[in-house]
Amino acid sequence: MRAYGLTERERDVLLQTIRSRSAKEAAAALGLSAYTVVDHLRAVFEKVGVRSKGELVARIFFEHYYPGLLGEAGPADVSDPRRGPRPAR
Repeated sequence: MRAYGLTERERDVLLQTIRSRSAKEAAAALGLSAYTVVDHLRAVFEKVGVRSKGELVARIFFEHYYPGLLGEAGPADVSDPRRGPRPAR
């Protein structure tokens, strides 16, 4: 997740989002206001290049967790086996 240039607080908010927490729940867990959580989440959307929480969670899963489930073969390798394994990050 560091590849996106997220701040520590943005990563905290991202982790709360991945855990399906609402802005209000994330705010309580992080000691912030819900409005601050939403502002951080907007910044995360911008940096990651997504427009919704669902898209954000899917992007993080498929870029950071899915390749490990396939033994380092990423989603592109599944659709086109001729490409070979993705380079290590």
